[in-house]
Amino acid sequence: MTDEDLQSGFTYAPKNSIIVLEDIDSLFTAGRENKNSKSSLTFSGLLNALDGVSSSSGQIVILSTNFREQLDAALIRNGRVDVQIEFTTVTREQCEGMFNAYYAGKEDEAKKFGDVIMQMLERLGEKVSSCALQHFFVQCRKMSSSECLANFKLVEEEIESRKKEGGAKEKKKEEDDDNDDDDEEEEGRRGGRKEKGEQGWSGEGLMKMSLLTTNLALVAATAIVLCKAVEGMKR
Repeated sequence: MTDEDLQSGFTYAPKNSIIVLEDIDSLFTAGRENKNSKSSLTFSGLLNALDGVSSSSGQIVILSTNFREQLDAALIRNGRVDVQIEFTTVTREQCEGMFNAYYAGKEDEAKKFGDVIMQMLERLGEKVSSCALQHFFVQCRKMSSSECLANFKLVEEEIESRKKEGGAKEKKKEEDDDNDDDDEEEEGRRGGRKEKGEQGWSGEGLMKMSLLTTNLALVAATAIVLCKAVEGMKR
């Protein structure tokens, strides 16, 4: 993708179209450097395309991100991004609306679904995203509305599964950090020398070895000179 490619895409997009740039934070670092080494797209090229100098009329551009704080201020300034909308965790109304979207005409069951999901989240002290609920409805796609309502605990199982997964990752990270600390402490106790069987020496160890070798060489040379002197005196 080049600046020209992006600009051309905006130019030839139909009038009154919607253009979505998903995960906009994956393009550039906070220092405006390209995160993709294979792409020659520049930050200024992206801004020029968003400014719509040569774009078709009536276009709506949507930028999505999970990390708004990582976006450059110039990218989301007023006039370039006119409206910012946060997608929060689901509310009771959204739960009911999603149930109605999958099971039209089942308003009573949709209300019950909203109630049980909110009660469950309050009991667990957790929140759930709309995509997690969508995953639940996909799992229940071959069920009737009443069967889907009866299996609402699948949402709880998914939450618990993610908590365990997150806990396992956090535990592994802590163990790795502890191992790194232990290695540093052990290295300090060795005075910079590595254990037998390991390859190489630290800088301090190499210096000590070099001084020892030099001293031994001087002693050996002195011994040779003295021996020759003694032999000369005997003759």
